[in-house]
Amino acid sequence: MPHIRLEKSKNLMKFTNLSKLFLDIHCMISKIANTDIDNCKSRAYIIDNYLIGNGEKENGFVNVDIFFLEGRNVEQKHKIASHIFSLLNSHYSIAKNEMNLKL
Repeated sequence: MPHIRLEKSKNLMKFTNLSKLFLDIHCMISKIANTDIDNCKSRAYIIDNYLIGNGEKENGFVNVDIFFLEGRNVEQKHKIASHIFSLLNSHYSIAKNEMNLKL
């Protein structure tokens, strides 16, 4: 029953396909955490009101939180976190080149 919550600044809307990103995350989690992919649930929150650093409009952010029931060990959690970071870097590669993006 992994729950994936993604928050991102509104100025990143054009830079990724959230359905594809969520499917990639679900597939990865189901393999590493040995869970049924149908139990993964994802949601995105697009943040309109935010300030990053000096407030320049090119500043953007993406944050991902994952919630599990008990039973996942520390090694699995670290592996999932590492893979999430890689997936975000891949899915937001264009944004990283055009903006000041914080993952």
